[in-house]
Amino acid sequence: MCTLSRAPQDKQHATRLTRGLITLFAFSCGAIVANLYYAQPITELIGPSLQMSSGSASLIVSLTQINALYMTSIFVGGGIGSALASALYERGGWTLVASVALAFPLIAFIHFLLVGRMPRPSNT
Repeated sequence: MCTLSRAPQDKQHATRLTRGLITLFAFSCGAIVANLYYAQPITELIGPSLQMSSGSASLIVSLTQINALYMTSIFVGGGIGSALASALYERGGWTLVASVALAFPLIAFIHFLLVGRMPRPSNT
């Protein structure tokens, strides 16, 4: 039988977040987000050198921002899902985890059956 193991509560091996480390993390996060916007002012200069119109070049910046939003939602959703699964496992084991995991697609399917078949309003 598989059991979840917890990290030892040894305070000697615990990593402390110092003020300098927090500053480094904050600067790194700011630089990553700013990287999405660096190309916006120069897209009209970059586009012709790549044989692209200015609209196509600016589309690249927009798609990069959409991709960043998508990846952020993937990482946040994965963390929330992992935390939820761990809490469910501690309360009811794999049976509860599997039951909740099965409930989500069933709710979506029932929603599709009820709302997806509603008559659409006419445009006339």
